[in-house]
Amino acid sequence: MSKWRNRIVGYDEVDPEQLLANPYNARLHPKAQQQIVGGLLDEVGWVQDVLVNQTTGRMVDGHLRVALAIRKGEPKVPVKYVELSEEEEILIVTTLDQSTGEAVIDPELMQEPHADNEAVNEYLQELLRRHGVARPSEEVDSHEQTFWPEVKIRVPPETFEKYQKAMDIAPAEEEHEKFGMMIDAALEEMSCD
Repeated sequence: MSKWRNRIVGYDEVDPEQLLANPYNARLHPKAQQQIVGGLLDEVGWVQDVLVNQTTGRMVDGHLRVALAIRKGEPKVPVKYVELSEEEEILIVTTLDQSTGEAVIDPELMQEPHADNEAVNEYLQELLRRHGVARPSEEVDSHEQTFWPEVKIRVPPETFEKYQKAMDIAPAEEEHEKFGMMIDAALEEMSCD
């Protein structure tokens, strides 16, 4: 059995304006995710570097963090360089986030992540509230949510923009309620045809 190769070739701090977006990156970052990541960067700072392929000069991971850094006027971002062929780069940029997204959250641990450390638990709750992020236990009973199906679809950017606009103007409070309203309206419109 062969050893796994170490493809990391260096580290640096780089002006985010100089980093190249990857044309194979299909990830869209909703406003809620931007708020969470931006809030964590404001509160804690950098704990994860940006991944750049030295061969092509393009980012492989960290597009959102770089966009937020540019928006905030950060002069430097931490970068980890890897050496990949273009084919390997495409493989990594299209699967890295998706593979980490396959992880699941234990709803009981998420409910009380630090039950025996009250100060840490209060800090986490305050941090999430400050950045407009409700904990799952505050939105929906976490045990019930565990059984909800997750829908993932790939749509063109213009369709996603229409979806975001519809979500913004929907009168309901919760995202799942807004989505349900859109589905109901679409089904009603289709049945009238």
